[in-house]
Amino acid sequence: MRFDIKKLSRLSFQDMLPPLTRYSKWVFMLLFLVAFGSGMLIWYRNIYQGGWSDEVKRQYVESTFRETSFRDESFRGAIDSISRRAESYQTDVRVKKDIFAPFPGLVGSSSTGGR
Repeated sequence: MRFDIKKLSRLSFQDMLPPLTRYSKWVFMLLFLVAFGSGMLIWYRNIYQGGWSDEVKRQYVESTFRETSFRDESFRGAIDSISRRAESYQTDVRVKKDIFAPFPGLVGSSSTGGR
């Protein structure tokens, strides 16, 4: 089988363009259906045929248990800090210095410049 370089050099994108534009809707529809169908097949296999062996199940349970192990001391510390904050919110607040009280010597003056 011989390849003719001259024939390949004459082949251009403009020669392939008319058939592509004529059947482009069908080509894209076929590509879409293939992609959609393969996605549905993958989804179906993952949902309905997702069988795990006993060894894989055991490894998953062990890794999940390690990640979600209950830390009693840190939990007690968090509860204590929450209760301390709740007690501090229950106490009455005493204002030591009233920021809205007039300054001595400025009782009659206005800050707008006499307007």
